[in-house]
Amino acid sequence: VIIIAMISFLNTGANDQSLLENLKPGEWTNTEKLFQNYCGSWGAIVSYWLIAINFGFPAFMLPFFVIMVGLQMMHAYKLNLWKWFFCMIVVMLWMSVTFAKFIAPIMPSLTFNPGGKHGLFVVQNLENIMGPPGLTAILFFVAVAFLTYLTTETITVIRKALNPIGYISNKVKFEITNHGKNRKDTEAIDEVYASAAYGAGTEDEKEEYKEEEPAKVI
Repeated sequence: VIIIAMISFLNTGANDQSLLENLKPGEWTNTEKLFQNYCGSWGAIVSYWLIAINFGFPAFMLPFFVIMVGLQMMHAYKLNLWKWFFCMIVVMLWMSVTFAKFIAPIMPSLTFNPGGKHGLFVVQNLENIMGPPGLTAILFFVAVAFLTYLTTETITVIRKALNPIGYISNKVKFEITNHGKNRKDTEAIDEVYASAAYGAGTEDEKEEYKEEEPAKVI
């Protein structure tokens, strides 16, 4: 239900947000059908709190984690919930800041920040302290550290990215081959070269023989 409400908020959030920012007593009951969210006023309030107030688009990870908890409780799957919780929280926070930094400038028509107010707050404070290059460096190193935590293959990928020429040269092998159509063609070509070399040798011998002939006595 939360996922449906959040998806509906992407379409109706502009109208519902204006109501929520100036919510009057009793309007949350939605007796006059003012809220356009498909899940009613409850869906509009929860979606607004998760997306606009907190984490933006990455807030969609929260209901998916709730689904994983439900699957674990029903013993449908054996999941390490603590590991999943840690990973999803890190990814959600990182994406919130990244979206606020890089996605917000290219989506000015949205009524909320793609990274939510959390992402906007972090971006503004870190840029005040370290500037845009410092913020970008922090996001990059956090991503590398997290990927290294997930798999050691990350180090190999980084090495390949830093030295692409060496990686390509190790993978691509150059070999000189004969382009003859078959073995007979190859043998015929060899015979032509051999006969040409032999012919040149005999002509040289004939010229030397002619030069060595004594002059005739008249």
